Amino acid sequence: MPKYVAPGPPKEAVEAFKRRNSAKKPVPLHKRHEVVIGGVMALTFLAIFVYVYDAYQTRINDPANRVYKLINSDEIVQGAQSASDGNFTTAASPVFNGWTLMDIKSWGGVGTNPSMVGMPGAAKYCELPEDDVESGAIPSNFDSREAFPGCISEEVYNSNQNGNNCTSSYAMAAASSMAYRWCVADEANNANLRLSPQQIVNCDKGSRGCSGGGIDAVYAYIEKRGLYPESCLPYTGVKDKCKKDSISCDESQKRKAISHCILTKGGKQLQREIMNNGPVVVPMHLTEEFLVYKSGVFAPIPFKDMLRDFRGDYLQHAVVVVGWGRGDQGKYWIIENSWGREWGEDGFARVHESALMTNYAVVGYPATPAAVAAEEAARAAAKERLEKAKKERAEREAQRAAAAAAARAADEANAEPDEALDDALADLEDDDDLEEDLDKIDQLDEKDDL
Repeated sequence: MPKYVAPGPPKEAVEAFKRRNSAKKPVPLHKRHEVVIGGVMALTFLAIFVYVYDAYQTRINDPANRVYKLINSDEIVQGAQSASDGNFTTAASPVFNGWTLMDIKSWGGVGTNPSMVGMPGAAKYCELPEDDVESGAIPSNFDSREAFPGCISEEVYNSNQNGNNCTSSYAMAAASSMAYRWCVADEANNANLRLSPQQIVNCDKGSRGCSGGGIDAVYAYIEKRGLYPESCLPYTGVKDKCKKDSISCDESQKRKAISHCILTKGGKQLQREIMNNGPVVVPMHLTEEFLVYKSGVFAPIPFKDMLRDFRGDYLQHAVVVVGWGRGDQGKYWIIENSWGREWGEDGFARVHESALMTNYAVVGYPATPAAVAAEEAARAAAKERLEKAKKERAEREAQRAAAAAAARAADEANAEPDEALDDALADLEDDDDLEEDLDKIDQLDEKDDL
């Protein structure tokens, strides 16, 4: 018998079943709430982003908020060019790529302390003649790169670049000036010398590393510790620990300063010092136009405010003065900057004489063998004078004591002292100059200054 097969459902019923199951199921109520909340949150975040972005654009486009402008932006570069009155040209500088004026405000700047100059323990004023005419006339143009080619050649100058937002111009200027002056004093043993500013950044406890330092105080470190050649400790633009084992050079390679002082007269006195002994360090105030300077004679733009730090203090920057000249706009100084050779005129600049604070030039003198020998001879001569003065004082005091004893004896005997004794006493009592000199000698002896 054939196998029994049960009849299937009617075709219409099957199709109806398929239609019912193919229809979308309604979204549960709690799922609908999640979708609505997610949409609202997305719209909220979008609105916040649009608001913040619009506020940022409004802020940076507001002339009152130029600190948020990129230094290399066309607005600042071209604005400085327009304001230069044709005296200098401007261009974007690689050292400031990605920087805003706000980044510059974070620089600590360099320190000057004119109120302390001449005080005990502080820098002293330079004791230089107003104008040493016996040294010859001062030329209207002078460039240390030409006068001392073995010391300031293209092989060595301005090899550093002040990157990583490290305020180290105080260290760079001091190391550069000291190297040049060592070479000028003893070129045979110091040609093309470069000294390490990184050593100052890492090791000088009197400075603040990448947060700035005193352009004169740093010389106290150079006098005491000396600087290694830059090849021993290259510049990195980041403060690191001061480790002797990280330096592969010998102590004998260090170069020290024997003394330093502050030159306040500027003008011919400063020019004469550079001509005779090499470049010196001078501070200047920063302006945004100077950041994008490229060529020509830079002059501060009238009525434009100088850059300030977060505390509101004017930002000071240290440079090395290597020469001077005269152009259509008057006298100018030639300076070496520390922003790399792509800035300015191959790392240098010509700046109007009013742009520098030449009343606070820092002069460091190298501790060459000849200078050290002269210093030792001067100390020996000073000690000899001290011993002689002490001996004279002892003799005077003995004479005074003898005269006083004779006067007392005569008084006790109810007798008049003779005229010679009166004269001796008068001479001793009136000898104020000798007493003052001897007192000064005693003070020097106590301080061990000689």
